Amino acid sequence: MTDLNLELNVLQYSKEELEDLFNLKNNYKFEDIHLQALKVKDTIFNINSIDDTRKKQLASFLKDAMLYLQNNYIVHFFQKKLV
Repeated sequence: MTDLNLELNVLQYSKEELEDLFNLKNNYKFEDIHLQALKVKDTIFNINSIDDTRKKQLASFLKDAMLYLQNNYIVHFFQKKLV
């Protein structure tokens, strides 16, 4: 996670890339998405060389990525229930 020059549009990433960003393992649970997003955010916010403006941009990206994965999780959860 040393390269923080990320594309900040979540839609430019696959679900798998976002899962990798959050270090989510196979069969992760809904809560894991939020917990891992917080870990990544904490890591970024502890890097002193990143200015506050960039931290806010990255925090917004992480929130969007988290919501994307959570929505995806919910859709797949209900698809399983309907089958």
